Amino acid sequence: MIIDKITKQYEQNPLYLNVDWYGELDSEGNFITRKNIYIVDETTENGTRLANIIINNYPLITLVEDEGQLVHVVIEPSLEEIKARKINELDKACNAEILAGFYSDVKFGNRLYGLTSDDQINLEAIKNNVFLGIIPDGTLEYYAKGQPCEPWSNAEFMTLYSQGMAFKSVRIKACKVKKELTRNTITKEEVNLINW
Repeated sequence: MIIDKITKQYEQNPLYLNVDWYGELDSEGNFITRKNIYIVDETTENGTRLANIIINNYPLITLVEDEGQLVHVVIEPSLEEIKARKINELDKACNAEILAGFYSDVKFGNRLYGLTSDDQINLEAIKNNVFLGIIPDGTLEYYAKGQPCEPWSNAEFMTLYSQGMAFKSVRIKACKVKKELTRNTITKEEVNLINW
């Protein structure tokens, strides 16, 4: 098998398994290997293995050489695989930012409030109970991260709830936009430019 070092295109010839059959002949009638190609010796076990990797994964390969000889073939991920990884990365980053919490100065200065799954369930339950009139105004207690429960008016809590949901919503929308951009990319380089 011969492989072009730049284009990674390959050719096989069953009559010449370990020479550059396009090369010129030397004075003794031996092929002279061109400098811009690799020869994969298909008469050896390692050469056959390399040839099969190249055939089965072309063009998604990187050729690794040592002292001018092809020694290894790295299989590159496809564009679709890279997109899927990027989308997963964006989801994780978005989720981590939401779960880290949000800052609000609605009461007691600028404090960090949790938005873990449990925090969101608690915020939603309290909001529903306030909305239904189950929690009388002035009896509600809530807390910032690392702080004890403190009294809140129902209006203060509803403002906090709205801020938390807006914080979450903005990040989810940004994530959806970035994921759609990722899906619409046409090169690996474009995918790599998209970050959280």
